[in-house]
Amino acid sequence: MLELYADSGLEMSSADHLKGKVQKFTLSAVAPSHLWKGTQRSQLFYSCAGVSTDKNAIKVTNVGDESVGMVLKVLAVTKLDSVLLKIGNQIISYEDSLVGGDLLFIDTRLGKKSVMLQKNGTEELISVMERVNPSSQFFELATGENRIDFNVVNGMTHITVIYTPVYLR
Repeated sequence: MLELYADSGLEMSSADHLKGKVQKFTLSAVAPSHLWKGTQRSQLFYSCAGVSTDKNAIKVTNVGDESVGMVLKVLAVTKLDSVLLKIGNQIISYEDSLVGGDLLFIDTRLGKKSVMLQKNGTEELISVMERVNPSSQFFELATGENRIDFNVVNGMTHITVIYTPVYLR
């Protein structure tokens, strides 16, 4: 939905039979971004045990025209001591433990950056930004193939990556 507004002054008619009626006006359509969102969200799912290996990586292909943020859902299958996610040199480090059933939401989308926790057995989401290392960077998916490396300490997790590609107009 586009928001429309009157861009310039309204011209009123001076003819007696049209007095007070608008004869001409200009509307401008303002889009919030130069990009269009794709119509489908992409989701990728990965499961891993808490061991540090080269296999602890998710390959995500951003089919859009521009870099885009994502939501990373980290489900603690068992107790986890910490969670580290990275693309290249950019790292997001959650430095607190999770118990089995806890669900961590890491949102790197523009204007929505947050880290929220849904404790096992509840529906309430609570902000846990204070448990994220302050040097963490909320990375985006570049166009093309991306490799998200991750490490969980002492546990098992399922990770889901959700993103919506964006396209140039």
